[in-house]
Amino acid sequence: MQWLRNGSGGGGVTAWAVALAVCAGVAGSCRQKAESPDVGVTPIREGEEPERRQLEIGFAVGYLGTTVSIEDVLERISADGFRVVRAYEPFSQYDDSSHSGIKERLRALVDNGLTPYLSLSNFPPALLPNSSQQNQLGARYPAKKRADVLKYSNRYAPRDRNAYQASVRHLIEELASEFGREELRRWYFEIGNEPDAPLYFWGSPQDFREIFSLAAGTLKNFDPQIRVAVGGFTSGLVADSTGNIVYYRLARDLAASPLADFASFHVYANLFGESLSRQAISAFGGDAKTKIVSEWNVSTVANRRTESILTSEQFMGFLIDAVAASYDAGVELLLV
Repeated sequence: MQWLRNGSGGGGVTAWAVALAVCAGVAGSCRQKAESPDVGVTPIREGEEPERRQLEIGFAVGYLGTTVSIEDVLERISADGFRVVRAYEPFSQYDDSSHSGIKERLRALVDNGLTPYLSLSNFPPALLPNSSQQNQLGARYPAKKRADVLKYSNRYAPRDRNAYQASVRHLIEELASEFGREELRRWYFEIGNEPDAPLYFWGSPQDFREIFSLAAGTLKNFDPQIRVAVGGFTSGLVADSTGNIVYYRLARDLAASPLADFASFHVYANLFGESLSRQAISAFGGDAKTKIVSEWNVSTVANRRTESILTSEQFMGFLIDAVAASYDAGVELLLV
């Protein structure tokens, strides 16, 4: 789904129309809350040459490694106008050595006319620390929460970097044998999942630098035209750089690397406070590197104990802001 602002007498697709269409695809029950909502788009003055930029809006389908079938929803996603679909965690304990399960799910995406945005957000289970080491790493969390925390494989830096590099090489070779190099050049490959968030990555900034360099270097060595995104950095990183200055600098450094074609971010608007969408998305607006918001949603948690129900009208408001902010900041792809 594309949004191309063309200013041609109001004939172009507006942020409101795009947001309404996206919301219909995601929530299925959105209602218009105002006839002419302010989405922050600067009008084109008479006689001016209209600016032509394109924002692609994609959809996130979930984890590739689970046994849950997604084929039944892909036709609807494609019919709703989405063309790019994000899927996570290709290294699965349920899959075989040839990644046949992952390839089957990715084949379903491609056969429905969708372009995969594949997030290498986890690591092969064989490269995880042993249970004793995992418990030591998880000791920072209360016992009641530890079991839930420890179940995610993407929290640990792989203990054998050479083996990790070989796993990435094996994955891309298997995908190429299934889909062909030309097809893979259309895809996006994201390295990382909120490495600046302690809950989601239990390695150091240097660990992530090494992991990204190994994974991205392996993909680029296989085919220099493969498109790589770095990060999945959190909105907290870009909204308040002083709160995590080490990762803030690392994000900019890696985004400037020739191994990265995109810098990607995760943005969650807050139902109970000022929306972070515009602030977070716009923070890197002046950078030359193309940006992607690879995960967007609205947080409905007021604090650690309570959660509120998000209405379709509230969701629409946040989504409109995210679409407009993404466009204004030069984001190429927004995944919701």
